[in-house]
Amino acid sequence: MLRSSDVDAARALLHAAAALALGACVYSFLRDAPPALPQLLHYPVHAARRFAAVTGALPTFAHVWAMTCLTAAVAGRHSRTAAWAGVAWAAIDIAFELGQLPRIAAQLAAWCAPLAGVGPIDRFVSFFLHGTFDPLDLTAAVAGGGLVSRWIVRSREPAHA
Repeated sequence: MLRSSDVDAARALLHAAAALALGACVYSFLRDAPPALPQLLHYPVHAARRFAAVTGALPTFAHVWAMTCLTAAVAGRHSRTAAWAGVAWAAIDIAFELGQLPRIAAQLAAWCAPLAGVGPIDRFVSFFLHGTFDPLDLTAAVAGGGLVSRWIVRSREPAHA
């Protein structure tokens, strides 16, 4: 017999997989130049670019949602821990987004200069120096963290008769 915590974990893992798939599809089909999906569907590229502008922050939303759901699956029945995971993952995404601001990226690069040549550090610095700050990603991170935290708390509340 399945325990409710097993069902909660399975549901959280399913949500995480769906969110990661959605984010990957947006990246794969709508963010590259020229967009791949319009070419496959013989759809006008200019229309796809408008759609991409609207969905540009969707991967951030999906990332916060997915990582929070994975954390919730590990946390088990502790809905408070899982709900705070939404806040934590939103904060992480916001920190990475703010790190792409030119002034902050330059400061991060300066701090990491003594470690230049170390593969992971070089990739970390490159991410910030070559990334593009998007204020909509900040909104998406906050919305994703808030909505997924609320969903987790509500889905784990005992049903009332």
